[in-house]
Amino acid sequence: MHQHKGSGHVGLTAVLATRCGPARHASLLQQKTGSLAIALDNSQAMLAYAKDAAHRAGASVEFKQGDMKQFHLQVT
Repeated sequence: MHQHKGSGHVGLTAVLATRCGPARHASLLQQKTGSLAIALDNSQAMLAYAKDAAHRAGASVEFKQGDMKQFHLQVT
């Protein structure tokens, strides 16, 4: 998780869920905070399930397939 400090409060700006499984945490945090949410899992089948669940919940999550040991995130 990445937090931005400013204006006297702390706000969540980004969430990276590794080995996300059904991505419940990423979806919930995205909905509650409006932050950028990225979910990473090695299983294509689990990502398909997670994408469907996030869509049904109304969450905006970016899904990536890969191994967390080899994943590189570029922050802009």
